[in-house]
Formats: sequence, structure tokens, C-alpha cells
Amino acid sequence: MPSTRLPHQPTHNLQRPNPMQYKTIILQLIEDRPSLHHKLASSDTLLSTLNRLAAEFRSLHLELSDQLSRQHPELAAAQVRAQALEYAVPALVAVLDEIEAAGTMAANWPTADSQLES
Repeated sequence: MPSTRLPHQPTHNLQRPNPMQYKTIILQLIEDRPSLHHKLASSDTLLSTLNRLAAEFRSLHLELSDQLSRQHPELAAAQVRAQALEYAVPALVAVLDEIEAAGTMAANWPTADSQLES
């Protein structure tokens, strides 16, 4: 008799986004800046930069999510995360613009408080 077992279904963490999503967002934004992408790729710092920016971006997104959740307890978790991402992405774009203009990785990440005030 054939087995009726279903194929393995991956389980996803519904509470926090997958770290790979942060890297995907950052990589796309870096690729949108050809001169920055070329500089990072040619100096073999693309991966390390991607990892560092992903960690910073994730931290900001989670801080924003926590603050928005406290400020708006009536919102569903997915709605809070989506709204936090709307605040975090422009901050990331500003950091990438600063990195590209300065030619250095010493960019100033905004705080969650400053993002919610603007």
C-alpha cells in the first residue's frame, strides 16, 4: 500500500523575519548603486559588508517593531513588523547613500526613536 505521508513542510518563524530577507533587501539596494557594488565586489568586501549591514538593519527593524508594538498594542504582529519595515528601509537607504558618498563604511545608523519621530 502506498504511503500517504505528506512531503516535509518547512516551518517558519512567524514572530521574526528570516535574516536572509534582510540580506536580500540590502543586496538589492547595493546593486541599485553600481559604483558602490563594484567597489565592494572588487575589494572583496561585499559579503562582509552585506552581513554587517544586515545585522544593523535587523536590529533597527526589531527595535522599531518593539516600539510600535508598545505604542499600538491593538495592531497585529504582522502589521507592526510591516510598518516597522516601512520606517527601517528609508533609514537603510540613507546609510547606503552616506557610505557611497563618503567612500567609507563608517556610516551612522539612526536610532529607532529618531525614525519614529520623523
